Amino acid sequence: MNTKHSLLLLLLVSLAASCSTKIAPSDLTQTAFVTELPPEKATEFALIQTNPPPPLPGPTPGLGIIQLGDGPYPPEVYTILNRWNGLGPNGDLIVVFAGGRTNTSQGMVIVVKGSVEKEYQTPAACGAVKVTAEKGLILTLTTEDGRTSWLFDTLNEQFDPSGPTACP
Repeated sequence: MNTKHSLLLLLLVSLAASCSTKIAPSDLTQTAFVTELPPEKATEFALIQTNPPPPLPGPTPGLGIIQLGDGPYPPEVYTILNRWNGLGPNGDLIVVFAGGRTNTSQGMVIVVKGSVEKEYQTPAACGAVKVTAEKGLILTLTTEDGRTSWLFDTLNEQFDPSGPTACP
């Protein structure tokens, strides 16, 4: 490898190390000097890519209400309308899947904290529910027809007892 290629490689490795976006080696295959890397430099380059710098401060992507289709649960058992991702007081991820039991009018949520999943049925069987609003760790769950809503406390994993207990 000549000096020009060595300098270009050094510049590329420096840029990759300071970049917040990973650059895959496959993205670089069309650059002539990359194909001339000796094995020890290729390993060094791969190590830089597997240890990217930490992300810049800002909002965490993927938090809040997320619209999705079936979700990770079998559609013959659950109809999932949407989900909510949030962070608990210790920064732990809380995921709430909202929907209902398939072929019934029973609404429910599935709360996932770490590797623990728990199902909570709505206080009345008024249909599948979706997350329509959030205020901190309190979610508003509303039936598909919009006629019934409940508040659900994701931290304590319970419905607000002052909510409706019958369908309109």
